[in-house]
Amino acid sequence: MSMKATGVPGGRGMESGSGVLSVERSGERPLRVAAIGSEGPHHLYLYSVLAGRFDLTGVIVEQGDRWHKRLLRRRRYRDWFYRLVHEYRQKLHGYRRYREAFFAELGPHTPPETVVRVPSVNAPEAARALLDWDPDITIVFAVSILGDATLKAAGTAINVHAGCLPRYRGNQGIFMALYRGDEGNAGASLHLVRRRVDAGPLLAVLHAPVAPDDTEEMVWCRALKGAIDELVDLLGTLERGGTVPYQAQPPGGHAIRNRDRGLRTDLVCAWRRLRRHRLTPYAEWRIERPENGFHSAPSEPDDPSPGSRRRRRDRST
Repeated sequence: MSMKATGVPGGRGMESGSGVLSVERSGERPLRVAAIGSEGPHHLYLYSVLAGRFDLTGVIVEQGDRWHKRLLRRRRYRDWFYRLVHEYRQKLHGYRRYREAFFAELGPHTPPETVVRVPSVNAPEAARALLDWDPDITIVFAVSILGDATLKAAGTAINVHAGCLPRYRGNQGIFMALYRGDEGNAGASLHLVRRRVDAGPLLAVLHAPVAPDDTEEMVWCRALKGAIDELVDLLGTLERGGTVPYQAQPPGGHAIRNRDRGLRTDLVCAWRRLRRHRLTPYAEWRIERPENGFHSAPSEPDDPSPGSRRRRRDRST
């Protein structure tokens, strides 16, 4: 790999501390970028943007229909059920159609030239392809957790995460921000990929604008488009020979799974919207970067739903 990461004074090394990223390239060749994602409209938009700006060496596509089979094979029946519920929820509320229309309006998306489709990002052929492509940077976007072999083959990898870190790790970060009345922390993050889920050093945290009548899908699409724009700027800096700082995530935060969003949370969120009628508006983007520092988060964000205080009290006894 031609990427190197160096620490800065006060950091604890690349694994969990602070440092800077830089790229060693021969001549004036464009930045070599690989991507690991799936086949959603947001993925296709990312691939098209990367291919139009950099040398997109190839794309690892994790086939979404294999997720259900893997969960069932591992007897993770509860996770399988809530993933299925989430997919039907997207169809029922028209979120999938909105996402397709949102990214389609951003222009025609040129499909990547080199695509390797795999049942899992941890399939051996994924690691082999990454080693063959030898990218300077690998972009990871909305896929399964990378295992050791794929992570090693990817080299320096940047994850595009839907949620403001460290407050909202895992899935459903934007929904949970709106659900908890935490509209100011609805957004997306860019961070280096590490073995722990969404725990790598931060490159940027983007707090998206929220309009009073927004749905979660509107905020999600806006936040992810903004994160991709920020990612392109960051990669452009590396291509021009500059450095990009990263910083360890501050303490706190809460890991969220699909199964943490059930019928009760949806009903409570709907009740809150009916009661307040509108979300708390935030008119402008707010972007946190290492040079300005990142805000810490409570270990468990406030939950306004009925019975939440009782559940926290029960866990503490």
